[in-house]
Formats: sequence, C-alpha cells, structure tokens
Amino acid sequence: GFAGLAPAAQRVVDDGEAAVAAARELGFPVAVKASGLDRLSKTEAGGVSLDVHGDDEVRDAHRRMHDLLGEAMEPAVIQVMVPEGVECRIGVHRHQVLGDLITLGPGGSAVERVAHEAMQLLPLTDADAERLLERSLLGDLVDAEGAGARPALVDLLQRVAALADAAPEIVAVRLNPVLVVDGAAAITDVRIGIAPHTPDSRPPVRRL
Repeated sequence: GFAGLAPAAQRVVDDGEAAVAAARELGFPVAVKASGLDRLSKTEAGGVSLDVHGDDEVRDAHRRMHDLLGEAMEPAVIQVMVPEGVECRIGVHRHQVLGDLITLGPGGSAVERVAHEAMQLLPLTDADAERLLERSLLGDLVDAEGAGARPALVDLLQRVAALADAAPEIVAVRLNPVLVVDGAAAITDVRIGIAPHTPDSRPPVRRL
C-alpha cells in the first residue's frame, strides 16, 4: 500500500469460485464486498456481507450480491474479517483557501449518525496528531481498546499525513472504516484520488 497504508489482507476476484478460493487462502470468516460502491453506500445497497463462513456461504453471498448489484459487484473483494472495534474515518483534503487538511471522525455506519469531524492543517506533528484525536471525540473510545490503541491510531494519522506531503498529485484520501481494536488500527477500506499536479508559483504564505 501507499506509505504503508495497506488494508487488511484481501483478494480481488472475478467470480464465485475465485471468491471461494480466496476465502480459503485468507481463512474464514471473511467479508465479501462490492468494489464498485463507495464505503458509505455499501451497507445500504447490500454491497457488503460480513462474517461469512465456509465455501457455500461465500458462493451464496457472491451470487446474491451479484444478482442485486450487477456490474457494481465486478470485481468483488474478499477480505479477512477484522474484529469489531472503534470505527474511525480518516481523510485528506486539498483546500484552496485553508490549505491541506487531515480529518478524523467516527467511521463506518456511524458517519450517518454523527457528522462531527475534527481537522488539522498539514504538516502534522506528534502533538498535532494527539490534539486531532482529542478533538475528534474518539479519544476515550480508542483508549478503551488497550494501551497500544492510541499510539497505533496516531501513527496511522502521521503516515497518512506523510503520504499527502510526499505526493502532491494525491488530491484526496479516505480511509473508512479504520477499526481500532486490540491495540492496533486496521484499515478495511482505502480510497485515494489522484490528479495532475501543477506546482504553485505564488510566493509561500506562512499559515498560522
């Protein structure tokens, strides 16, 4: 993955039998996902089947989702199941006025219920990452997931920020959800937007 932003182990497959083979390789249970839908609409549209056990369940899930979604199911993604934890979303946005921003807020299905999102200008220092976590209102929930949970999420925030700094052609990053569980931060879905970059010829402006 980009700058270490690799999602939880997954395989991309074209049909039901390939889905079964991928699930066997990864180990059950797995998640079956439609690659043609963004994360916010996957659950609503029936584009995710979670906690799928065994060959027959994988075949059934793939067939059912393909019948429902058609081309949006092609290709499908088979991913290891990450244990339930604190669902977070991390984003990077290039703002013409404010500058480059990294954001953090509740992720997964909570996005529709909790619109709160904290933001911080880049570049991101260690202290900035800690403050971002506190402003996101996720700090206490993350701390409840073990001693390593906060450092793991802070490290991920710093890696996302480093990627944005190093690659100006990246115009947007979205990780949703990131599951913080058992002292780790696991990416289950990552989207990166890329566009041609034209260096800014204006004199640099010091941002406060």
